[in-house]
Amino acid sequence: IALTFHLKLCDYRSNFFWSSSSFSSFDHMDSEGVSLPFIHEHLMMPWNDLRAGDCCGRLEAVSDGYFCERCDYFVHKACGESSELIEHTSHVGHTLRLHSRVYATSCDLCGMSIKSQGYRCEICFFNLDLYCARCPPPNVIYLPKTHRHKLTLIKGWIDFDCDANCGKVGDRFPYVCPVCDLTFHVDCVWHPSEVKRPVEVNHSHHSLHPLKLFTGQLPDYSDGKCRLCERKIDDRLFYHCSSCNFSLDMRCVIDPPP
Repeated sequence: IALTFHLKLCDYRSNFFWSSSSFSSFDHMDSEGVSLPFIHEHLMMPWNDLRAGDCCGRLEAVSDGYFCERCDYFVHKACGESSELIEHTSHVGHTLRLHSRVYATSCDLCGMSIKSQGYRCEICFFNLDLYCARCPPPNVIYLPKTHRHKLTLIKGWIDFDCDANCGKVGDRFPYVCPVCDLTFHVDCVWHPSEVKRPVEVNHSHHSLHPLKLFTGQLPDYSDGKCRLCERKIDDRLFYHCSSCNFSLDMRCVIDPPP
């Protein structure tokens, strides 16, 4: 499941302008292995491995990569063949250079820890991990499992309290919903289980009363089904009107049928 999620995520996040220099980190391959001078100091062998890459710390659905047996070091093929210099939409105007060891502990775009290699603007000290370099968050997204409105990426350093359950403050590149006045970390947007749900909603299919958020079992008098889709309600999280015995599952609240 995790592998499929990351594949779809990268597909979604890959619609961006990437301009690389002619200096690729892939140097040459001889009988002893592949030389990736910007990625690792030793020759590496072509390899298939489903573990998280030591390059970006992420799982990938595509297992092709390169491996250094001496260091037990595995890099994804796409990360291993990263270019030395890139122009990136998240930091327009300056060239980013690939460093084998970046000085920052986290990516300035997604906030995730930088595993080892990363890109850096040597003028602004802007840092980018390899995953966001390849698959940056789109400027506008619509993920109904996360939030019912489109979210817009704000490119800049902004202090905010994340409206997900992570309970952490942020200081850069948040996603915002201007309709609901909600702000999220980039990484929290891609993990719907971490997003806070409003304790009460007004729903177009039940205009008489607000629906309240419930967790646990449905009331005994309920038939256990969503009034819109008639599926069995997941009793871990649903919305319910006790006055009318009206229940909706989370899917129909976030993305109601026409």
